[in-house]
Amino acid sequence: MKAQLEAEGLTVNRQLQGSDRYATAAKVADALYDALIADGRPFSNMAFVARGDSFADALSVAPVAAATYSPIILVKTHAPLPAASEDVFERLPIWEAFIVGGTDVVDSDVELAIEQWTTLHLGANSPATRIAGVDRYDTSARVLGNAVAMNWLDLDTVGVATGLNFPDALGGGAALGSYGSPLVLTRPDVLSPPVKAVLEDHAWEIGRADVFGGSDVVSDGVRSTLSGLMP
Repeated sequence: MKAQLEAEGLTVNRQLQGSDRYATAAKVADALYDALIADGRPFSNMAFVARGDSFADALSVAPVAAATYSPIILVKTHAPLPAASEDVFERLPIWEAFIVGGTDVVDSDVELAIEQWTTLHLGANSPATRIAGVDRYDTSARVLGNAVAMNWLDLDTVGVATGLNFPDALGGGAALGSYGSPLVLTRPDVLSPPVKAVLEDHAWEIGRADVFGGSDVVSDGVRSTLSGLMP
């Protein structure tokens, strides 16, 4: 890929790489912090935490992290924290951690390890906030609801992508994060009930819904349901 990009006349700097996905995420977190400080902007003192060996929760929260200039730190389901991830919690002044997913995804021992760092940096008790549903679709809906309640995102645009694969949500989420809008995951054949419910609750705020992927990925039936939710 690097050679292909360079063949197109682009200059490629491979700076954000680690020995594995956890170390690479840590490099991204450090780069975000350094860029904010260099630009004279404050760090959010927040981090979002997601399981590193499954894509869904990290994709759901990616636009929120982008909009709040907060890192996503990847962890494993069980303690201990990956060394690179723990180093991020040690280095950066993270006072608040939001864990995306239930205890079957990121267990309570990992949560406790994270809380020890956030409490240390804050200088006061700082329990992690868990955003979790019964499955990836419910969690995605809860991420959206939480982000809107916290005024981190607006609903001028809502992105919708399949929850069964990552490429469409990955590309769409990057775009949505750049203008402060959320991404929700759905089943390919039917708009997932928890997603439908949260969109119905906020229908009057939604400007438009962008569906990422063709009809074989997100069906025309899902698009039709979304259209019916729009005011």
